[in-house]
Amino acid sequence: MNKFTKQCVAAVASLAMAGTLCVAGAVVAGSSAWAADGTACEASKAPWDSTQTANCVGSIKITKYKDEVNDQGAQKKSIKVPNAKFKVTKVTSFDLTKYDKWLDVAAKVQTLNATPNSTEGLTFDNGTEKQTGTDGVADFKNLGIGLYKVEETQAADGYQKLANPFFM
Repeated sequence: MNKFTKQCVAAVASLAMAGTLCVAGAVVAGSSAWAADGTACEASKAPWDSTQTANCVGSIKITKYKDEVNDQGAQKKSIKVPNAKFKVTKVTSFDLTKYDKWLDVAAKVQTLNATPNSTEGLTFDNGTEKQTGTDGVADFKNLGIGLYKVEETQAADGYQKLANPFFM
């Protein structure tokens, strides 16, 4: 494996384990605390580590914000937005409990980022849809290790939804 591929795998793994991503109006934070059958798995281990169980689960927490700005365009404050709907769908094309599949994802990252609406070469599960509560949060729990497509499926009244899905 060349140095570039190792760096891509490390970057994807870091993003997945750290679980924080900020995208145009939505903040997504995934848990780095994994649990399986009520027993915590070690977050310090790679998801493909042979001593790590393939049944570990985590969560993706989405917080929808609106930034208010003053007359000069400077941000005044962020307001949490309720009643936006998000869907989280697992990409089943990759079993990320296996190291070689992380290499496959690393090779596809540029295409996923450039064409997030394309499903060419990908398979998905049915996904789960949740609405943000009064706190602006939609929390998706008990997700297995994997690559997930996150999309806003319905904007809150008076708002526009995110134009493109993203992957994490």
